[in-house]
Amino acid sequence: MFFNFQQSKNLSDQEKVMLQELYNDDTIIIISHEERSQKQNKESAIQKLFNEINTNLIPRKERLATKFPRSQKTKRYVDKTRQ
Repeated sequence: MFFNFQQSKNLSDQEKVMLQELYNDDTIIIISHEERSQKQNKESAIQKLFNEINTNLIPRKERLATKFPRSQKTKRYVDKTRQ
């Protein structure tokens, strides 16, 4: 299943920009071979597409770099000098 998100009328411009950052092309390709019938495979592919778009449109939190406490740094330094 091919889905061109740039031509979609249901997505806002901001959502299209977010998807453009994740995908190189303007098209998302979803393949499903889970079921024996073509109809069920198409339905599962549509469900996968919805899940893919919904998970990728959630803004990701930036990772906060943690700092070691000074006491841990000195303890590590002391342990290294003892060896």
